[in-house]
Amino acid sequence: NTGQEDNIVTLQTDFNADPPSYTDYFERIETISLETNDSSLIAAPSKILVVDDRIVVLDFRSSTVKEFHTDGSYIGQIGNKGQGPEDYLTVYDISYNKDKKYLSLLSPYGVIVNYTLDNKFVDRVELPSKPNYWAAEWIDGKRMVTWSAVESDEPGVSLIDPYSGTEIMSDWYNCLEFDLLSMNPFGTYNGKSYFAGPLTNDVYEITPDSLKLSYRWDFGKDNISENYRKSLRNIDDRQTRHDKVREDLGKDNHKYDFKNNWQTNKYFLALMLVSPSPHIGYKTAVYSKENKSGVCFSKFKEGMTFIPVYVNDEYVLCQIPETELDIYNGITDSKLVYNEDDNIVLAKYYFKK
Repeated sequence: NTGQEDNIVTLQTDFNADPPSYTDYFERIETISLETNDSSLIAAPSKILVVDDRIVVLDFRSSTVKEFHTDGSYIGQIGNKGQGPEDYLTVYDISYNKDKKYLSLLSPYGVIVNYTLDNKFVDRVELPSKPNYWAAEWIDGKRMVTWSAVESDEPGVSLIDPYSGTEIMSDWYNCLEFDLLSMNPFGTYNGKSYFAGPLTNDVYEITPDSLKLSYRWDFGKDNISENYRKSLRNIDDRQTRHDKVREDLGKDNHKYDFKNNWQTNKYFLALMLVSPSPHIGYKTAVYSKENKSGVCFSKFKEGMTFIPVYVNDEYVLCQIPETELDIYNGITDSKLVYNEDDNIVLAKYYFKK
């Protein structure tokens, strides 16, 4: 719905800003060491949720969901892997239904398996038929928005009622090779849900009628241009197009891919991939609503890498690299020590009030 462009918010942001101090945004930092035992280990966290006094972590590598108290003590695993009606085989995403108070585990094969946070099975729901499901987010107690990387003649975003199988709205017809760049396109703020379009700076509000353009990141000369997207679409061979998208990441015409977008009462934030595997690099964009300006950076002036994994109005959670434990020890008076088999450690950055 690009006809709404006159009403959108433009976030003018310096892509190559000098590193700020963490004190520019945050009043203090706490550290949370997630308990280490044979059952609690997390290999590759791909999504973290905080629900009441619990931290819920999706481990993409093992396709399991672990639950911790907010002090880091281990509670247990949500659900079980298996072939039974109360089990799951693969989990690509997790979402919490606040109204019904259960956690939904999304299978790429079009199934959500629901559990309470006390690990009690609720039900198993078949979603409308799609080639694959990559992400799903509850909008309210009855409606869920889903994301699939599909061919350009199929809609990638669907607003559905999972229990009736009703598709309320579908949209986003795009190039498959672009859409394969995104795994976490949804965000929620102030009762509204948003979708960040792959290989674009545009973020859309999800409505019952359409995707309504809401805000746009603007990095000036560092923006991904429409001419570049057009040149990619003009490549007929899909594998060639896919390889070029991957190879161009970090170069002049394709400097970033958005991985997450968040909004708080004071800030817009976005996590961007800026260099590909095996030497993966990230930048985080932070835009102040009060100052109407933004900056992109990889590390704070004090040396901490800033890669948000969970954001709300009160704080930001980041995973601490093992090489930076000493920096956090000096700033927070923690006594963090890394051992080879230890679980991940989180930093909790509290926004200034």
